[in-house]
Amino acid sequence: MRKLLLILILCPSLSFAQFSETINSDRPGQANGASTLGKNVFQIQSGYNLNTVKNGFSDMQNTNINNFFRFGLLERVELSALVNYASVKTKGLQSESSLSDFNDLQLGARFFLVENKGIIPALAVQSSVLFKLPNSLFPREKMGSNTIVATTNQISEWLSFNSNWIFLQEGNAPLHTSYVANISFTISERIGTFIEMYGAISNYFTTSFDAGFSYLINNDFQIDASAGIQDNSYTDTDYFIDLGISWRTNWRK
Repeated sequence: MRKLLLILILCPSLSFAQFSETINSDRPGQANGASTLGKNVFQIQSGYNLNTVKNGFSDMQNTNINNFFRFGLLERVELSALVNYASVKTKGLQSESSLSDFNDLQLGARFFLVENKGIIPALAVQSSVLFKLPNSLFPREKMGSNTIVATTNQISEWLSFNSNWIFLQEGNAPLHTSYVANISFTISERIGTFIEMYGAISNYFTTSFDAGFSYLINNDFQIDASAGIQDNSYTDTDYFIDLGISWRTNWRK
């Protein structure tokens, strides 16, 4: 990673501005965009996710509050932190349980590598370290890593295709690979929408689907909503709703 950062700093062809006039958020949806914020831009992406799982004689309700912090170190390099707080409520025929605690902490960086030109997609890599959470009710005993290879093809002014290829390593567990395929539509200057398919690749192939929209309040503030149905190969029902906001500020002037 140090070699890659050095190349990005020293190569003049990688110094073009990434800053956009309106906020460019990874929300809503599962996919990360193949872009960076631009130098001296700070952005927060926060979401509330409610997931309901029904399996036989038990019901589970998962609530996640997700906060993703991003800062543009260079035009094509940004630093990031992810903090996730979860609540899990399980109800069976004769018992109930409830757990609430932090379940994820990550620090990472994103590198914008290739611009979208014709059929060649834009390419970015997000790499993060997963920290141990030994005292959490959702413990992570060993550190891990998460690498996301993101691509974007801007097909027209109103249509784009995004893909993510995700490589998750948690402690001594086998490498888990997954994918996201996202189609995004621009409805107007303020409204965007998307539909996507995502799931696991390693060990077994799964498919889940979600869709939603975003609304631009102003150039630096966006709200969003989405919902999805997740792979139910091992459950009777698995669906979620998600609400979020994205906000940025910059010190570019």
